[in-house]
Amino acid sequence: MNKLAEMTDKLIRVGIFSLIFFLPLLFIPNIYDQYLLPKVIFLRIFTLLIFFLFLIKSFEQKEISFNWTPLTIPILSLVFISFLTTLFSKHFHTSFYGVKMRYDGFLTFLSYSFLYFLVSCFTWKDEQIKKIAYGLVISATLISIYTVVQFFGYDPFSKGVILNAPGRFHGTFESPTFLGVFLVMVLPLNLIFFKGLRKLKPLFFVLFSLSFLLISFGLVLTQTFSAWLSAFIGFSFLFFYGLKGWRERFYLMVLLSLLIFLIFLSSLNFLVKEKIKSVLFSLIFSDRIKIWEVSLKILKAEPLGIGQDAFGIAFPKYKGERWLKEVAEKWRTTDKAHNDFLQVGTTNGFIGLAFYLWIWVILWRLLPSFLKKNSLLIAIFTGILSFFIWLQFNFTQPSVSPLFWTFIALMMATLGKLKRIKIKSSPSFKFPLYLFFILIFLLAAAKGIKVILADENLVWSYFYINQNLPEKAIFQAQQAIKKNPSEDLYYRVLSASYLRTSTKARSGQVYYLSALETLNKAIELNPYEPLNYLGMGEAYLFFGLDYEKKALRKAIYWLKKAIKMEPELLEAHFDLIEAYKRGDRKKEALSEVKEILKYDPQNQRALNLLRELRLKD
Repeated sequence: MNKLAEMTDKLIRVGIFSLIFFLPLLFIPNIYDQYLLPKVIFLRIFTLLIFFLFLIKSFEQKEISFNWTPLTIPILSLVFISFLTTLFSKHFHTSFYGVKMRYDGFLTFLSYSFLYFLVSCFTWKDEQIKKIAYGLVISATLISIYTVVQFFGYDPFSKGVILNAPGRFHGTFESPTFLGVFLVMVLPLNLIFFKGLRKLKPLFFVLFSLSFLLISFGLVLTQTFSAWLSAFIGFSFLFFYGLKGWRERFYLMVLLSLLIFLIFLSSLNFLVKEKIKSVLFSLIFSDRIKIWEVSLKILKAEPLGIGQDAFGIAFPKYKGERWLKEVAEKWRTTDKAHNDFLQVGTTNGFIGLAFYLWIWVILWRLLPSFLKKNSLLIAIFTGILSFFIWLQFNFTQPSVSPLFWTFIALMMATLGKLKRIKIKSSPSFKFPLYLFFILIFLLAAAKGIKVILADENLVWSYFYINQNLPEKAIFQAQQAIKKNPSEDLYYRVLSASYLRTSTKARSGQVYYLSALETLNKAIELNPYEPLNYLGMGEAYLFFGLDYEKKALRKAIYWLKKAIKMEPELLEAHFDLIEAYKRGDRKKEALSEVKEILKYDPQNQRALNLLRELRLKD
């Protein structure tokens, strides 16, 4: 191996460590999606960079060599099926890039596959794996400290869109749910370092204990029951298979007792009490089971799959009226199956599901081999087991899934006696290929930076709209579109800015027409987004009456289209009632109010409208 090949080998290992260490920590304040978007861009670009380094190493060695693991065929097959379902998806852009705030499209899955390939093709010594484990524990500890800071009411960075709830804390993740499973996957690594307590230096004993307490407290603060359940099962597995000495087991019991005590203390909180009651008394009749029922309908109706991350497009078509009648959270839709196997089955079809199940079957069949490994590898498998349990109630996400794929790649790489595939590489092609990959990398990096800057412009546009400065809002939204012209959300915000300006400017009609044109572009980009049709209906209803005689009729047309696509879009129902009232169509307005109350009898706004309309009659 020449010097360049040796250097790239070291850089690849450093790159893998850096990716695993920094990915959970990464977020950018003051952009619209400040937690997940930076992570997914970092994942895609950094994986591409590591893959480029792998090619340099291969050409310098004059051969491309990698391990043929038991998972190679099922993963390659799943990539191929995912590519086909993306290619024939109802909405290619959604399936390729993923839904905004999810980004779980084909491009992300391809990054996971590259990451698995890159990690599994190396031979990892115990000390190298231990360094990765140390890095993860440090990363989880830092995130937990930030979560505790949030708990005490100070968070200078949370200004973007966060999927949060009162009493729950998210750290550097987009949601407490994903923070919870990340901490659960890392905690076994922390615990396993207590093996051989008599040999552990006092300073390290104190540091690992403090780290465990901080990570445990962070896990409690997420208030995520699926993560708690997976932690309980994972730690039980670790207790029996990872720790052999009575001292280690005793210490584990002490630490777990403390964790359970922390959870008990947190349950004294009223919000947590209510959530525990909801889990205990509505486990069988939970909303998730209703989602699973609809998912099974999609799987039956679309056996070849609907395309990566396109679940939200198909869901409204198959849920039916029963969804509105029985789901506890009224007027709510979903874009995920909340069960990993159903998610893969609906998006990639029965064939994709078969290959995905094959991956898990192989992992469980190899369990006896894993149990013969050292305690650190058993702790890694505990993290995989915990993730598996958690996935039965949730779904993959770029903020946590790379850790899972890295874990299984490390396990595969340590099996031993793996077949080594060697393909001769021609030095004559290396420089054109280097230039090609440098170009691809620079384009990907430029695209990622532009997307982040566009999200920053979006935040400023919202800010100026709220400050009633629509001219500045228009400029910021236009800049966002210029940097990322394929995102329909930016066009909706630009149209809202145009409509605000139309009420202030003398040439209001010009801005009104610009808003309609912008909304048409949003619909063209994503015809499956009901908010685009709602925006068009509201433009005609609240702004078009001054310029068009048929504006009211057009408003009703677009609002009905939005409701047909998404019956839970409550604002569209109320806008339609307003349109009927303005058109003196009281019977239809009354019928629409009754439609809302049919599914949500306690809706106060609808009850007030019902009284108002009956009084007028």
